[in-house]
Amino acid sequence: MYVLIPAEHLNVWASRYTTPAEFPRLVRLLLWAELRTPRVINFPADEAVRYQGYDGQLDNATTKAGLPEGLSVWELGTNRDIKAKADEDYEKRTKNSVGIDRASTTFVFATPRTWPGKAAWAQARSDEKFWRRVLAFDAEDLLQWMEHSPAVAV
Repeated sequence: MYVLIPAEHLNVWASRYTTPAEFPRLVRLLLWAELRTPRVINFPADEAVRYQGYDGQLDNATTKAGLPEGLSVWELGTNRDIKAKADEDYEKRTKNSVGIDRASTTFVFATPRTWPGKAAWAQARSDEKFWRRVLAFDAEDLLQWMEHSPAVAV
């Protein structure tokens, strides 16, 4: 079977200087390709990554491809120490959710790096019950979305 992009390529891309500004665009394109008719997709990229607020917001009417239904707020990280970045973003947003009702909102952390501990981290954070649900996506998730949306992968 032909692999469009191996996980190793995303891991290398994650280390590039420009990736923090480019990563939100990739997520945005994948979400548009997967969902087609979301209520809201807002993932500022390029210079807009400097704006305050969440790295992204999604309001999705249906559950599809493991994506959260309803409102979700996203934090994106390209750091090598994935867990430290995820913890930092989670704690910052849990302390100050910037007007978001945490009880009805899913918190998502996404990284273009491979993160074997993502499921355990998300479950532990979900168990805290500060947010409706906590999810984590990594390179493997992104690659599966790209396989489903090869135009985005190209």
